[in-house]
Amino acid sequence: MRHARWIREILLIVAVYVGYSLVRSALGGSSGLAGDNAQRIISIERALGIFHERSVQQFLDDPSVIRPINTFYALAHFSVTLGVLLGLFLRRSDYSLRRNAIMATTALALVGYALFPLMPPRLYPGDGIIDSLAVHGAPWTYTRESAGPISNQFSAMPSLHVAWALWCTWAVWQEVRRGWIRTVAIGYSAMAIVAVIATGNHFVLDIAGAAIVVTVGIIAAHFWARRSEGSASEHSEAVVAAVDSDDVGGVVAAGAARKVDREAPEVVG
Repeated sequence: MRHARWIREILLIVAVYVGYSLVRSALGGSSGLAGDNAQRIISIERALGIFHERSVQQFLDDPSVIRPINTFYALAHFSVTLGVLLGLFLRRSDYSLRRNAIMATTALALVGYALFPLMPPRLYPGDGIIDSLAVHGAPWTYTRESAGPISNQFSAMPSLHVAWALWCTWAVWQEVRRGWIRTVAIGYSAMAIVAVIATGNHFVLDIAGAAIVVTVGIIAAHFWARRSEGSASEHSEAVVAAVDSDDVGGVVAAGAARKVDREAPEVVG
């Protein structure tokens, strides 16, 4: 039974991610529209006084600093997220809720990519922001033949790197009470925010978009959990009512998929 649970969960996660990757790659979007949207984002950020992507990149533009950031950007996104999912699965504490939250977050990100294709700063001409992965080196880059064809490089709003990092921080914060672990979790999200800007892959507003989809994803997961609990409660009440009335047929119809708790107090009619 335990092996079946592992296999089912692995297949579910793989299926969701493969589906996400295929849809994300298929969305595409013209470079003209993505460039126009980038100009809109820049105009908004300038109006808000938060257009500092180039300044951040130039401040960190030292090989001894930017190369570790590049490696973090390239590797932590998947490894840390899968590690947190695995830890939650083993602890079994509200795992389904938190898994559903990241799945809802990822689905919402796809909506953003479809409705608002966005050219990342490293591709937008004229502002001097470089592709640090390609310039300074990283385990993989968007310019390599293996990554380029399967990557929709206009899927920048929201930043899924930051969205998943914020989800990791939320999940760990909910699960663990040790202060130092919570501090590391917060630091992980902070590092992800720095990395997406320093590598030239996202605008500041992409980070705001990530915070929005994570928040909505968590709310959606809680809503679904409450609905499921409500349905289970109604189901249990139907079973109890059928038992109380000695309606064997009602018990079978209402509770065929559930086990009767033999240790529960007997219902006296």
